[in-house]
Amino acid sequence: MKKIYLMFLSLIMVIVMSFNACAAANATRATKKEEKIDYDLVQLKGQMLYSQVVNIMEDPDTYVGKRVRLIGNMGIIDGADNKKYFIVNVGDVTSCCTTGLEFVIKGGSDKVEDYPEVGKKVRVNGVLESYKEGTQTYLHLVDTDVYVYKDKKK
Repeated sequence: MKKIYLMFLSLIMVIVMSFNACAAANATRATKKEEKIDYDLVQLKGQMLYSQVVNIMEDPDTYVGKRVRLIGNMGIIDGADNKKYFIVNVGDVTSCCTTGLEFVIKGGSDKVEDYPEVGKKVRVNGVLESYKEGTQTYLHLVDTDVYVYKDKKK
C-alpha cells in the first residue's frame, strides 16, 4: 500500500511540474509576442491622429523611451549625402497637412529594399528615441516592427 501511495504521489508531482513548465513556456511566448505599447495610436483617425503625432514632436520628453504604435503611409525622405530617412506619414482630416515619424526597422538597416514600398499603408511599432545630427536633434522610432497592409482587390 505504501508503494502505491508513493507512486501516486510521484505521478501527481510529475503532472504538476509538467503543468508549471508548460505555463512558464506559454508565459514566455506571450511576453515576446505582446510587448507593452505605451501609446497606441492605431484607433485614432484624421485630426486626432495628426494632432497626437504633432504633440509627440512638440513635447518629445514625454514620449522618449516609450513604445508607440501607429498606422500611416510609408514614405522616404532624401537627406544629405544620399542618406534616406524612412517615415510613416499621417494626414489631418482635410488631407491638406501631413506629418510623419521617422523609423528604423529592427536590425537598423538603411537599405531602401529592406523597407516597404513608398505609399503602402503600414503599421509601425517602435520605441521613440532622439538623436543628433550636427546641432539638430531629431526623433525616430527604433527597433521597429513594420506590418504592411495588403492592397484591397477591386
